[in-house]
Amino acid sequence: MWLAFGLLVTLAGIEAALALMRDMLIADKAALLQSLATVQQHQPNDGVLSRIPTLGQMLLGFILPFALAFVAIPLESFVASARTVGGAALVLLARGAAFALRLAGNLVRNLSRVVITLYDVVIVLPLLVERLLAKKKPAVEVDDEDLAVRRR
Repeated sequence: MWLAFGLLVTLAGIEAALALMRDMLIADKAALLQSLATVQQHQPNDGVLSRIPTLGQMLLGFILPFALAFVAIPLESFVASARTVGGAALVLLARGAAFALRLAGNLVRNLSRVVITLYDVVIVLPLLVERLLAKKKPAVEVDDEDLAVRRR
């Protein structure tokens, strides 16, 4: 563990040094371009104020490896348990879908029974009226001759 921590500190120091070198190279390039220019411009050297971005980049370069190393352990645990949690979530989703479909099926089945019963109630009234009217009418006998006359 101490060896890994020492390696991590070493790599963080190298990253901070690379951030410093990057800024130094950029400053050297700017100085070279300025010296090659035809008109010399005087740039004031602010000292500490001009070094704040460089110091900030060096600090972030030193902290970043630690942040990445300490995030990797919880991330590994998350990835290892994500399969179990995902499977449990899929089972819950399947059970919820089964419940919803079963509920919808029972609702449609019972609703169709109600509609059939209502249809029976509605259709019985005209059938009763027809039956009553059929009983009141006397049966009319029609001769074959009457039919022949009516057809002409």
